[in-house]
Amino acid sequence: SDVCSSDLGGLALSKLSAGYSHTCGISSVGTAYCWGGNASGQLGDGTTTNHLSPAPVTGGPVFASIDVGYAHTCGVASSGAGWCWGANESGQLGDGTTVGRLTPTAILGGRTFGSVLAGDKHSCGVASGGAAWCWGWNDLGQVGDGTTSTRSSPAAVIGGQTFTSLSAGSLHS
Repeated sequence: SDVCSSDLGGLALSKLSAGYSHTCGISSVGTAYCWGGNASGQLGDGTTTNHLSPAPVTGGPVFASIDVGYAHTCGVASSGAGWCWGANESGQLGDGTTVGRLTPTAILGGRTFGSVLAGDKHSCGVASGGAAWCWGWNDLGQVGDGTTSTRSSPAAVIGGQTFTSLSAGSLHS
């Protein structure tokens, strides 16, 4: 939830997001920290080692927001660029591959996002201007592109709506 904050041993974090087995937050200077399960690299510290306390996400930008999915994490840099890391068997990182990443990787397309949300095995973002884009597992149409084809890079949500926010659930958006 974006309204939560915590002081963890002198490390003040805000914009906390909790997923299936891990949690992440952002410090006042935009450093992302994650802790918990890390079997797929979803903590973004370059390892698959679980952490009982917050570990900084490495190789990433200054973050403005962060969202945690099942076994992956996504965030938006202060520049508006989208980044994801962790499990990627269904293309949920949006980097055009199905290769998992232990550190942040840029979402393809060069879009500026207001938010990027991580679901179970898919992700979505609201781009500047309100267009919605989703990618990843799509067997039930959760990407919103009118198909059930899995997407490893962002696909436009059809319908012409302008969005101010989205939410990515387990099997739906």
